[in-house]
Amino acid sequence: MMQAHAPQVLWVPQEVFWDHFDHTGVSIDYMGWCYFHSTQEELQKRVGTMPPNSDVSGEDDPPGPVSRWYGSLGDIPILLDLQHANPRGPAVVIHHGNQPHARALVREVFKSWGQDWQESRE
Repeated sequence: MMQAHAPQVLWVPQEVFWDHFDHTGVSIDYMGWCYFHSTQEELQKRVGTMPPNSDVSGEDDPPGPVSRWYGSLGDIPILLDLQHANPRGPAVVIHHGNQPHARALVREVFKSWGQDWQESRE
């Protein structure tokens, strides 16, 4: 019997991400409900050759430099932010689409990425 594989995130350029998800009606939960600590080098190993976009500077973004990767987990948009200025060390914050099934799927995929995984709200 074959084992089911965990879903994989498809990492894409920022323009491709917004071109696709701007037309779907799905909004993104920017609260950043889960996070863990990591380095850019560790994240780059996981996302492969897709470089981050370092021009993140919206009003809801944290102070200091942020590197952001754009991806999709099936129909779920994913924003993966590396906050370089976090006082406890570089922190990864995950934002995702607001679909009902999104939270459980995001948890399944990303929980293994950081041993200090935390969720800020249930």
